Amino acid sequence: MPKILSRRPRRLLAQPTTATIRLVHIPNAADADGEPRVALEVPPKPGSVNRRPVLLMFASMAAALDSKRSMEGHR
Repeated sequence: MPKILSRRPRRLLAQPTTATIRLVHIPNAADADGEPRVALEVPPKPGSVNRRPVLLMFASMAAALDSKRSMEGHR
């Protein structure tokens, strides 16, 4: 009689809890001085299923980094 092996259920890989906020350079969106703008790509919350990331535009790299730092501090 063949030996039947019991199968254990496969473990699911742990999903990342939060996605990272990305800094995006947008060369086609120039400000009044002709400098390219930057944006933050903020991912949707983990509970939302059919949502797209939000693009937040900033006039300077320093303003975008400051906002990113404060957003990641609140998570």
